[in-house]
Amino acid sequence: DDTALIRNANLSVMLEIPLSQLPQLFEAATKLGYALGLKPDKAISDLCRGIGRQSRLILDNLGMVFKSESAYAWYASEHNLTTLTQDQKTKAWKAYAIKQVTEKAESV
Repeated sequence: DDTALIRNANLSVMLEIPLSQLPQLFEAATKLGYALGLKPDKAISDLCRGIGRQSRLILDNLGMVFKSESAYAWYASEHNLTTLTQDQKTKAWKAYAIKQVTEKAESV
């Protein structure tokens, strides 16, 4: 319902998930959740919390499994970096999670 969408959108903004990607992420979460038997509200909430808190355990509820090192290596290669600061690691993890979620949803 609309209230749940607004609540999850607010949560996403507070957890610094890019606002411009929310429609795509919510759709991806719904698809992945459906494939795993989750209600859309639960799937979207797990996605927001999982990405925002950088929680592999929460994202595992949606079938997303990856290692932080993969995210860091991908981000470093995308931005021609040799080492990452802590802030860059946070951005890398979130960006990689978003990338993985959208790619997996497209294949479902």
